[in-house]
Amino acid sequence: MNAAHRYAIAVALTLVAAPLVRADLIVKNDGTVMEGDIISRDTHGLSVKTSGSSSSVQVSADSVVRVVAIDDKGAELAEAAGTATPAKRPDARWQVPKEPATPPLPLGLNGNTYYVIPLHGAVGETYVAYALEKSLADAVKRKPTVVVLDIDSPGGHVSEAEEMMKILHRYNKDLRIVAFADENLSASAITSLSVHEIYMKPTGTIGAATSFDPNHLDLPANIEEKMQSAWRAVARSSAEEGGHEPLLAEAMIDSSQALHLETIDGKKVVKEGAGDHMLRETGKILTLTSHEAVDCGLAAGIAEDYADLGKQLKMPNWKECPGLGTVLAAYLPDRWRSMESQSRQIEASIRAHVAEAEANAPSDHTILQRVITGPAGPMLPTPGPTRFGPTGPRVPARPGFGGGGGFGGGGGFGGRANPSQNPRIVEQMVVDSPAARARWLDNSLATVIALQKVEGDLQDGLALSQAFGDTDTDEIKDTASAIAAVRAEIYANRNKYAGSSGNAPAAPVTLTQRRPTPAAPADADPLPNGAHKSALLGGDGGSPFLRLDEKGRAMIGVRYTMGKWQGKPVVRRIDPLYEKPADGADPSGTVLLAREGYVVGGLLVDAGANVESFQVQFFRLKDGKPDQADQYSTEWQGASGDHAHPGQLGGDGGRILGVFGRQGLNQDAIGVITLTP
Repeated sequence: MNAAHRYAIAVALTLVAAPLVRADLIVKNDGTVMEGDIISRDTHGLSVKTSGSSSSVQVSADSVVRVVAIDDKGAELAEAAGTATPAKRPDARWQVPKEPATPPLPLGLNGNTYYVIPLHGAVGETYVAYALEKSLADAVKRKPTVVVLDIDSPGGHVSEAEEMMKILHRYNKDLRIVAFADENLSASAITSLSVHEIYMKPTGTIGAATSFDPNHLDLPANIEEKMQSAWRAVARSSAEEGGHEPLLAEAMIDSSQALHLETIDGKKVVKEGAGDHMLRETGKILTLTSHEAVDCGLAAGIAEDYADLGKQLKMPNWKECPGLGTVLAAYLPDRWRSMESQSRQIEASIRAHVAEAEANAPSDHTILQRVITGPAGPMLPTPGPTRFGPTGPRVPARPGFGGGGGFGGGGGFGGRANPSQNPRIVEQMVVDSPAARARWLDNSLATVIALQKVEGDLQDGLALSQAFGDTDTDEIKDTASAIAAVRAEIYANRNKYAGSSGNAPAAPVTLTQRRPTPAAPADADPLPNGAHKSALLGGDGGSPFLRLDEKGRAMIGVRYTMGKWQGKPVVRRIDPLYEKPADGADPSGTVLLAREGYVVGGLLVDAGANVESFQVQFFRLKDGKPDQADQYSTEWQGASGDHAHPGQLGGDGGRILGVFGRQGLNQDAIGVITLTP
């Protein structure tokens, strides 16, 4: 049983194994949640027997947003034929670009031929194992003299690289495979070592294959070494498969050993330690230029282009054998953009629902004191208030789904600080009044509902990954399991410690729980009353910023500037406008201004590592709030493209008061601050 199956079973047990003691949650349009059992329902509304009460109350149909059946762990259920069963999320229609057909077999190709498989871009994005395997299988049918892996990559995912090494091992015995590399770094470099013959382009580089940034992950030294040791073993195995010096592979990962070249029997040999002809000093990761790669025997030669490569291989008049390799390479960027765009939408939904959970988490009024304890017992009682949240496991970050400050990202709802850096904290939560108990019940139910939404988002993420053939989904499943555990804990705590609003315990109830003190969120900016931050769209570069009008006015436009980054158009900066600029051209950027009587109601954003383009949505002000029925949008500003799946910021009828995000040279990420009507 592999890890994916174990995680899937863990999630299923979380949702199903408990006895299905059902209850109904009625989510109302004013944001409140009722708990009880629905006695009857019709077109006019619901008759609900609330928990702990013998009587029923009437709820009008127009005040109900949705009705959720849950089990005794707070897991959402669906009702079918009079029974409650675990809810199944409807399958979404994921937009997967149609894969191109395999070209017909060529006729009349005589002499030496070469079949090209471009491996360009990041490993795991547009440089993927499934395309390599399909292309090599196609090459076997076409019987070219040589298969050329045209490599140009900064590296990428280690797991994808390992899968590609296994594929190359299977096909090395059936095909003559030659790597022809320009930029060939990190995971890509280690992958290419599995190929027997490596040729470099004149400007090419190969190496720099450290598998991760240990400082960024803040791993214990023994775990860090364990991960690096495993990756070094993979690199050595890849070099041995291709018949290359394993010391070179290790040196691309580990900086602890110096390397030098010695000439033995007229041949240059790589040796450890210092020598007359140093290849790499201690403390530096090995990265070789094309000439250095040839000099140490890793590369067989340097070629300008395919024609020159043919001459190097003593096949001066070879011809290209067309096939699926180049066709798939042209298709992969569209496939990746489609998946990335849909992933960003899911991530934005996750962040929004996590923010909803955090906003409703049972909080200040339920905690009266914290006691710092040491080996000899209590040391210092400290007054509240402090936020109470479950001590759920820290959720692993995954690019595209909840990474970088998402649920449990350290200091947020359910976050866990490093215990070695904190004294032991005993938090004594006292639910000391009927009003406090009622608030506890209301808040905990709202939090459970929000976490159910997060779990649904993660189901969408899992389905999207599977639709695109991504089998590396353990982190998504692990995250879903962690969220389910936190949701179950919240629901269990509310029943255990707070009683119910209709049958509350007579005496105060105290919950004592040991956990580290949560760190303050890095982006804990003061916001106007009633305002909240949206999801954040974009990358994690730059530094945090917040741009608000000190008078609390709504935005009536934006000013922005454009630039280029790595050859692509990007948005340099977006600033809110609260009044019409003076007449005449604005030298500091381009202005997008609302018509008279309209305000900014939302932004559509297309973003990757930076904000690449955006569209402003203007809503007419009606009775002091934006009217969703009367709106218009600007043209797309910035990079051209189909903008098929932009991220939505705002647009829900709230007034946009400002923007926040991350800013460096470029607008790395952006969100909006909304005042909900």
